[in-house]
Amino acid sequence: MGAVSAVARKNEYTVTFTINDTEESLLIHLAVEERLAGTAVTLSARGISQSLNITEQTARRTWHSLARKGLITVRPKTRRDGSRAANEYLITLMGWKALEYKSVPLPERLPEEHRD
Repeated sequence: MGAVSAVARKNEYTVTFTINDTEESLLIHLAVEERLAGTAVTLSARGISQSLNITEQTARRTWHSLARKGLITVRPKTRRDGSRAANEYLITLMGWKALEYKSVPLPERLPEEHRD
């Protein structure tokens, strides 16, 4: 039986996306909150809208857009009684990499949620 050798190939990928000023502001806001908390953060649409001086609808539209682009993960939360609670947000590795270009460095240690 002959020896089988596997040669690993390196594949390089480039990901391109565009974010607007509001998306960038929300991403930076989440980065600050996440770095302080050391993990995913729970924020309400009202809290985000007040922090960024935007409407709650714009806050929702913005986090949906960032999630579609793969820059954040949004986890809906519910209370014990089944009613909706504030969402939990986690910046993805790609989101952190995007922030490096804005001089927002990766945290020293990414939360467990980033390690898949």
